[in-house]
Amino acid sequence: IRSIVLISSMIRCTIVHIITFFSIISLLTCLLFFFFFFNDTATTEIYTILFVAASDVYKRQRHDFFDSFLKRLQQERWVTDIIPVSNAKVPIIAMKCNGVDMDLSFGSIQRTKVPATITDDLLKGLDDKSKMSANAVRVASALIDFAPDKSTFRQALRFIKAWAKVRGIHGSQLGFPTGIGWAILVCNVCQLYPNKSAASVLEKFFYFYSRWFKPNLTDKMNPCVHLSEKRITSSELGMSWDPQENKMHARALFPVLTPVAPSTDSCDMVGEQTLKILCSEFARGGE
Repeated sequence: IRSIVLISSMIRCTIVHIITFFSIISLLTCLLFFFFFFNDTATTEIYTILFVAASDVYKRQRHDFFDSFLKRLQQERWVTDIIPVSNAKVPIIAMKCNGVDMDLSFGSIQRTKVPATITDDLLKGLDDKSKMSANAVRVASALIDFAPDKSTFRQALRFIKAWAKVRGIHGSQLGFPTGIGWAILVCNVCQLYPNKSAASVLEKFFYFYSRWFKPNLTDKMNPCVHLSEKRITSSELGMSWDPQENKMHARALFPVLTPVAPSTDSCDMVGEQTLKILCSEFARGGE
């Protein structure tokens, strides 16, 4: 692949690098460098890396990503637990790199060169799956801007993600919030209590959400969580989450909205049973 934007959507820091690759070996070398450079958070973070290629690089870029590149990863001893998820809303290759969790995703753009940042204008040239992949990075970047105190936000989020994994309530495959969903929930509490320490934010987190979300819904839906003062409406980039216009949205049980347009429900995978479990865990955490 000739040129790729490598973006880390870790909440601890957001990095954008323009890198030129001449072979898959170079790509693997870059992943190793990335791991060792950020090894200090290796035990607590999931690294999400987005590869964006210009449209004239390959005619079958996504196929190559899940074919030749995947096969090459499987040959590396330092890469384990590889799970390709090509049919997901955001297609990824989930894996562990020397024990560190990593999610790799891919997008191609209708440009001859790859720009340094993912902008709204750039999204207009993406296919649906590339748009969803790029949107995850935009959300991660926006979350840092929405947090009143970045250090407090990062510390609180690191704890909540570790807690969610220990309690078995992390991951869309199980019907629970992903890293982005938990990050939005934490950032919302940081906005509500901007002068609190990380420890106080954690206390407020469980207190707030044990009362915000209800496990047994009848004719009313749970109120949505959104970070901006007003909920983002639809734009030329696409339709945003709107329960008045979309019946599927109106049936959302645990709506947690992304802070960039088009705004989507990051926790649309939560069902009736997992909602009850989440509410129970919030109440347990607050005790």
